Amino acid sequence: MIQVIFRAMFTFDLSGVLFSTSPPLIGFAATIVRMFRLVPIAYWAMDLNPDQLIGSADFSRDHAGHVLETANRMILRNATLIIALDRFMAIAC
Repeated sequence: MIQVIFRAMFTFDLSGVLFSTSPPLIGFAATIVRMFRLVPIAYWAMDLNPDQLIGSADFSRDHAGHVLETANRMILRNATLIIALDRFMAIAC
């Protein structure tokens, strides 16, 4: 993710960033790029595996669960466009 941030910061004519769910927190890197470069970011949500993990009763009470949930909400809030696979997934995003 550090390499992604570095390359995006120094790409001459960057007009936006498209990212997916793999690796799970790549959206965090895209959000950092958006904050500094002021370019739109598009999130192509391919699965809800991180959300399923966070939704489990044991993990959601854990500090790590809270950190991941906060990061996920920040990514969704900063995305200019969210692409979902179907209408059911769009409701979850």
